[in-house]
Amino acid sequence: MEIDASIWNAIYIRGDQPTTCPKCGSRIDWLLDLQHVNNQPAIVQCLSPTCKFIFVEETDETPPFNKIF
Repeated sequence: MEIDASIWNAIYIRGDQPTTCPKCGSRIDWLLDLQHVNNQPAIVQCLSPTCKFIFVEETDETPPFNKIF
């Protein structure tokens, strides 16, 4: 699966409620979850067959993107 680099343009913060798609409100699936490694971001995809929006989700404790790589 190829993921467009533009997903880094908008990063969403993980809250205490289950994550839903910011565009359509549907449930999501984690494509790449690195939250267990020093609070790294997760790449997430909407499960709606008509949306399929891919976005980055992180916690408030996630270090800035430029310090991850």
